[in-house]
Amino acid sequence: SEEPELRSMIHVILPHIFEISTSVHGTRAMQTLSEVISKHLDTLGPEIELLTEILSDKVVELSTHAHGNHVIQAILVSFRSSERPSDPDA
Repeated sequence: SEEPELRSMIHVILPHIFEISTSVHGTRAMQTLSEVISKHLDTLGPEIELLTEILSDKVVELSTHAHGNHVIQAILVSFRSSERPSDPDA
């Protein structure tokens, strides 16, 4: 199972999320990470909440940044408003 590795990776990068998201190379890594963890909502809920909490303080700054806005877009696509991503948005 890849969840333990994902969980560990998330905890390592949490303090550096903003810097990674605004980096030329980090932005793509964050986009990919959001796609991957969105497939593990049932097991990575606490980590996803931590990511959301940290990013919510920086959402405006990330949205207007040349690289950070791609991370916000990826999150919006990966994490739909529904609890089940296959459902239509509410």
